[in-house]
Amino acid sequence: SLIDWSRPVAYQGPERNPAGWQKLVEHIHTQVKELCTQYGEIDILWYDGGFSIKGREICPAVAKDWQANRLNAMVRKYQPGILINDRSGLPEDFDTPEKKIIPSKTGRLWEMCITMNEHWGYFSGDNMWKSPKGLIHHFTGCVSGGGNYLLNVGPKPDGTLPEEALARMKEIGAWLHINGEAIYNTRPIAPYKEGNICFTQEPDKSINAIYLAEKKEIAPPKVITISSFVPKKGSKVYMLGYKASLKWEKEEAGFKVTLPDKLIQNPPCKDAWVLKIHPGV
Repeated sequence: SLIDWSRPVAYQGPERNPAGWQKLVEHIHTQVKELCTQYGEIDILWYDGGFSIKGREICPAVAKDWQANRLNAMVRKYQPGILINDRSGLPEDFDTPEKKIIPSKTGRLWEMCITMNEHWGYFSGDNMWKSPKGLIHHFTGCVSGGGNYLLNVGPKPDGTLPEEALARMKEIGAWLHINGEAIYNTRPIAPYKEGNICFTQEPDKSINAIYLAEKKEIAPPKVITISSFVPKKGSKVYMLGYKASLKWEKEEAGFKVTLPDKLIQNPPCKDAWVLKIHPGV
């Protein structure tokens, strides 16, 4: 965190207390230098709290307030291979939309950060936990847009994780155990998303169509229609977690995949199902 809440100047800002603010900036620069010189190679510098308070307003990070050009030049001097986020008032290497999926321009790195409930730190009274289904839909949306997913969990005072958080991570892990190849080592592919279907592409050019379950939908539908493209002749379509290939037919616009009854009655997972379209030769 750039801002230090333990100092009164944090609530005064650079305009009301310029001398105090300069001391705060030098303190932060010294701390960042320590991090960059005393702890080996660092991959990512994820700034937060770069805002300042002016009156009763919380203002977005302003590079000049933190002397961010000088700060980040120092960081790169000591850590030339580091990636720096966009929260010091400068765009730097990657964007960090918060609690919203906002893909960056093509070629620009981005990462969405989101809480499991409504607080970043542990708060015993916060029972507004997001459902595993919602979290899975969030991160598949991130991946299909070429982004990373930073899922926050706040440890309890004794260092353990809340049971509600552990339960959600276990469900996400179970889903990834079956569908991980649609997530890991993939790249975004246009149109990225069609309705409730997200797309990713693997190195062998296979396309994954991730069907996000609708409200109260506990199994995939009998027919899944995709209008954005048509597989090449000879392509095979599978559902991850189900061994047999599936029947697909070209439509006037796109194609449709028909699922067998036994697959619908016993789906390989819940919340989202992945069709893998393996290209024909």
